[in-house]
Amino acid sequence: MTLATRVLLLIVQIPLAAAATETGQLGTLFYTPSERATITASREGKANNETTTGLTLGGIIKREHGKGTVWVNGRPVAEGQPVPPAQTPKINAQGITIDSKSVRVGETVNLVTGERTDIVPPGAVSTGKKK
Repeated sequence: MTLATRVLLLIVQIPLAAAATETGQLGTLFYTPSERATITASREGKANNETTTGLTLGGIIKREHGKGTVWVNGRPVAEGQPVPPAQTPKINAQGITIDSKSVRVGETVNLVTGERTDIVPPGAVSTGKKK
């Protein structure tokens, strides 16, 4: 890279850096406004309607000695801790039981309607004929 090219690049970058410092922030480059709003709301602890009415079980760790952990709506919850607005989940062999509803890993349960949705849509998996 020649000296003239380096000087030109430096001259172009100085106004950009000055504009960023005048506003006090650089902004966000890679997220849409709705994605940024969702991220901001989750940082501030605000929940959307789906997280308050639906529970999605993302995973389970069951320890032989000691408390296990479940991932509900993307957040780890220690065994014995409540999951607002529901009660405390109980870990079992198939998943968890919460508010008298059993939930498998990958399943979402709407606490109001009782409707269940699975992470894999019906008919998405097919098997060949057995020989």
